[in-house]
Amino acid sequence: MSSKPTQQPQTQQFQFKEILPAYRSGQINRDQAHTLYQKFLAIEACRPKAFNMLGLLAMEQSRYIDAVGLLSQAIAHAPEQPEYHHNLATNLRILGNFEDAEHHYVRALTLRPSYAEAYFNFSDIRRFHADDDFVKLLEAQLATVDQRSPDDQCFLHFAAGKIYQDLKNYPRAFHHFQSGNKARHATFDRTQHDAWIDQLITVCDRAFFDTQLGQSQVTASPIFVVGMPRSGTTLTESILTQHPMVGGLGELPDIRCIAQTLPSHINDTPYPDCLRAASPTMLDGFAKSYLKRTHELAPKATPTVDKMPSNFFHLGLIALLFPNAKIIHCQRHPLDTCLSCYCKNFRNGQEFSFDLEDLGHFYLAYERLMRHWEAVLPLPIFQMKYEQVVQNQEQVSRDLLAFCGLPWDDKCLAFNKSDRPVRTASTWQVRQPLYSSSVNRWKRYEHELAPLRAILNC
Repeated sequence: MSSKPTQQPQTQQFQFKEILPAYRSGQINRDQAHTLYQKFLAIEACRPKAFNMLGLLAMEQSRYIDAVGLLSQAIAHAPEQPEYHHNLATNLRILGNFEDAEHHYVRALTLRPSYAEAYFNFSDIRRFHADDDFVKLLEAQLATVDQRSPDDQCFLHFAAGKIYQDLKNYPRAFHHFQSGNKARHATFDRTQHDAWIDQLITVCDRAFFDTQLGQSQVTASPIFVVGMPRSGTTLTESILTQHPMVGGLGELPDIRCIAQTLPSHINDTPYPDCLRAASPTMLDGFAKSYLKRTHELAPKATPTVDKMPSNFFHLGLIALLFPNAKIIHCQRHPLDTCLSCYCKNFRNGQEFSFDLEDLGHFYLAYERLMRHWEAVLPLPIFQMKYEQVVQNQEQVSRDLLAFCGLPWDDKCLAFNKSDRPVRTASTWQVRQPLYSSSVNRWKRYEHELAPLRAILNC
């Protein structure tokens, strides 16, 4: 039987409820989904849903101001829909408008007291006290948490962990963080991960750089902020992007995408082995595509800051693409770093973060790789230590700017005054003045962290 060529979907044939599944499966792209939702604005019954979905698409494209307008329109047409209030609150949170975000989270929970995701997101935008009405609402939900879906269990337990941490009830907080992590049912293959680190170290040795370096024609000096999640990468980006010459890019996936794409250009040779055969022309092409993308995101900035923490895996690739790149390695006490990861319900990836022993193994592998890069990488690496920033913010900030070849600017001391959207797990913390309460936070959970401490030898 002969197979017929795949036909492109006729977008006009989609019903409203079919658009989102088609978009998520890749059957239609974002622009097609946008066009379809626009058409449904003409149908009164679909209008609020269409405004809501257009708002979510705008958020995906980092058009947060546009998203506010679209989601507000959804609420204007259907003020009793809790999802619309939740989505608007989440967008306002990214913009740093916590007061209005709180209003809409509360409204969402008033309309749907069982809204687990709203509890989770609301819990992270301020500190709470014992007689807070929100605490009572959450405790009522916890009474039946075991009867909820795994996702809801996860949301409610992480929210409770954050709340009881605010209340300084650390044993109870850890119980909920532990329960939330177990509800994720995440799996992390330590053996496979160690093999991946071994391969990076084997391929990208000193001889590799002696052979491969010096062929690139790209002279740009982009800044890459790397390190473990929760190690101060968002803080570092915020200090830098307060400088008028610097443009913040957030956590770009582009370097990872280049690493994933390279094998198809080199006879399907797996990464990182394919780096040995990457031609200067090929690497320059990828570098120029990256720079084109960063120019679109920050057209007036030189340099730009890419703060994808996991780019520490790809420092060898970055050195080939950008021989003049600046690498900033963010560091924090190992136990504080790992605890902070364990207490955050990461939405995408980070499977290593939901188990203390997995966290310990991942951290040791990260340390091993970073020691390797520091020994062989033909790029300077600035060591940005969180505890030193807390102790002497101005001096460390001055050293950081000097490393990046930037003149001093006093605005960099007011990193928390930035009006840039922040989508990371630090969205609330980075809007606050620098505080020292996160230093040695692990000591509050000293007993509970015993498995992690044994692995890290801390």
